[in-house]
Order: sequence, then structure tokens, then C-alpha cells
Amino acid sequence: MRAIHCQCSIVFFLGLAILTADLFPGSSVHASVEEGMKAYMLGQYEVAFDLFHEEATQGNRLAQTLLGDMYRKGLGTSKNAQAASQWYRRAVEQGEPEAQYNLGLMYLRGEGVTSNKRQGAFWIEKAARQQYLPALYALGWMYVNGHGVMKNLPQALEWFRQAAERGELEAQYSLGWILAQAEGSLRDRTAAQYWWEQAATNGHVGAQYGLGWLLQQTSTGPSDYQAAAQWFLRAAEHDNVHAQYSLGWLYAKGLGVDQDAKEAAKWFYLAAKHGLAQAQYDLGMMYARENGVPLDHEQARHWVTQAAQQGFTDAQYQLGAWYQTGQGVEGDSHRAAYWFRLAAEQGHPESQFHLAMMYRHAEGVEYDIVEAYKWAALASAQGHQQAQHMERELALSLSPSALARAQQRLHDWIAAHR
Repeated sequence: MRAIHCQCSIVFFLGLAILTADLFPGSSVHASVEEGMKAYMLGQYEVAFDLFHEEATQGNRLAQTLLGDMYRKGLGTSKNAQAASQWYRRAVEQGEPEAQYNLGLMYLRGEGVTSNKRQGAFWIEKAARQQYLPALYALGWMYVNGHGVMKNLPQALEWFRQAAERGELEAQYSLGWILAQAEGSLRDRTAAQYWWEQAATNGHVGAQYGLGWLLQQTSTGPSDYQAAAQWFLRAAEHDNVHAQYSLGWLYAKGLGVDQDAKEAAKWFYLAAKHGLAQAQYDLGMMYARENGVPLDHEQARHWVTQAAQQGFTDAQYQLGAWYQTGQGVEGDSHRAAYWFRLAAEQGHPESQFHLAMMYRHAEGVEYDIVEAYKWAALASAQGHQQAQHMERELALSLSPSALARAQQRLHDWIAAHR
């Protein structure tokens, strides 16, 4: 579940307090709360605390909520989660939505109260039904993840939509992702594009990337790729690593932009140094192939290793192949077998076939024809033609008892990796 933050909406309450004062001239209670808010915004927390406390004890729900915030954060007083929850309770008795939301979060976290996710969801939904914006968004994620409620994607969409219609950028972004990737009748990429456009045009970097991704996925011609490239660029300039990689990919392929390997390498590098495994692998392969960058085996090995260490199977296979052949590195059959095995265990068919060959020929591993059969059969099941030939060949050459052991190992591996 995404982090849901308990926020003190001082600006919101300041506006509400001013409005209430306008409706009820001469209301000293609301004037005092307003003074407390001004002191809070100036960092005069002790002054704000005293003003809020005075009004809270007289039953002012805004002051009770803000006093709860100050106890929870330890501003103007010692941090005291129990006291915070008590003041929130007094405010929720009067229907204050921010207090409902904050009390709900405290139940979700077990902060100042006994942890109770259902109770947390209850109070957050109370706030959401009063159209309290953070609660609308939070409740959407709670229904996505089944946090305090049963998982219910249609319900999540409804709460996100309510928040999105009120201009909540994160809700617009989240709504777009769910609509773009949902299964069956819930998928609506036209609506996803609409909501991402709302968020993207208001500077939401994730939505800018999402919009580029969607245009790329549904492209019907050059204009869609051009638009995708523009959105990727906007997000990439704000260090969105997926946008950086995607923009590099468009330059590598010449889609929506002029094909430019140097520009592709530039964007791959930015994504790679931020840790994106696919970008690390592609950048390493560009160094290995002298594509957009100078030939540099050391850089190639560095970046491909970075990706391999993150479990990226193509990179693990590539390292195995380099160590097996000595291309750009000192040949080392033991290291080759190590990297092939890591990829093979993740189901990479080419690595499974190579590992089978190594067991068959005692290359970097001890000779084990039964193990060779197992790996060949796994690659064969994925349509690897050389492995299919090898599996048939080994099945004919193995003794009945050895074949039975090999098939048992195969079944055990499959059962363990379901």
C-alpha cells in the first residue's frame, strides 16, 4: 500500500475559519482559532498550542483537530499520540472530517490506540463520505490492497474518481494506471489517457511517463510516437528513470524521433546510473557493440554486471556467455556456469540449455548427465530447439534408472518453482 500521510491542513482550516467568522460576525472563538493558525504558520508553535487548547476545551472542533495534530507531531508540546487520539475523538464526535481521517490513520498504524485496520477504514470512509480529499485518495488505495477492507477494484476506482474530479493529482495518476492496466471490462484506456492528461499537464511526472507509455502502447502511427517522446522527455527531465529509458529506446529505434544511438546511450546512462536494470543491460551491450559509444569491454562488463546483480536474466546470461567464450573478459568456465545457473533458475531457456551443455561436458561444473537432462528438458519445454534435440538424445542414451532419476529431479524443480 502506498504511504498515506497524516497532514494538518492548516491552510484549509484557515479558510474555513475565515468563512465561519464571516457567517457569524463577532465570533471570538473562531477569531482565536484563526490567530492560532497564523501563529502555527509562522512557527510560533507554543503560542498556537495555547490558543488551540483554550478553544478546544470549549468544544471548537477545528481547534480540537489541530490540537490533536500538535500532540501527534510534538509541536508546541511533548509528542503524545494518546492525547492526539483523544482530541481527534472529541472532534469526530462533531463530524470533523480531518479528525476522522487522522484518527483512522492512527488505528491503521496502532499509533496512540490499539491497532485495528477495520476501525481505521471505518473512520477514513467517514471522512471520505464528507469529500475530504486525502481520505478519498487513501480509501481508494485501501480498496486496491485490501487494507482494512475487502479488495474491491471497482470501489477503488470510484473513490479515486471522486478525488480525481476534485483535482487531486495523485488520484488522477492512480486512476489512470488502474484503468490502463486492469483486466476485462474495467480496462478503459481512453479514460486512462484523459486522467493522465489532467495530471500530466499540471506537472505530475509519473502521469507524464504514463501518458507516454500509453501512447507508445496504443500507437497507430508516427504522431503517437512523437507525442510519446514529448511526454517521456518532460518526465525524463525530472529524473523519472522509466521515462529516461523509454526515451532512449525511442532514439535507439528511431520511433517518433530521428534514430540516434548517441542520444539513446545518453538516456540509457541516466536511467542506468539511477539503478534501472534494463537500462544498465542495454547500455552495457552498446559498449560491447560500439553502438553510440566507443568500444569498451570494461564498461560493458561493468554495466551488464550491475544489471545481472539485480537479477536481470538477459544480463546474467550475457555474462555467462562472455566468461564462457572469453569475449572482452578473461575466460572462466566456473564463472560462466555461475551466471548461467542464476538465469536458468529464473527460467531463462538459453541459460538452461547452456548449463545443460556444461553438465554434459564437465565444463565449469562436475560431470552430471542426470542434471544435464533436467536443464535440457526445462529449456526444451519452452521451445528451445537445440534443447529439444538434446533432451531426446539424452533420453535414449540414459539407463532406465538414470532417466527415472533425471525425470524426478525435473519434477522436483518444477514443483519448487510453481
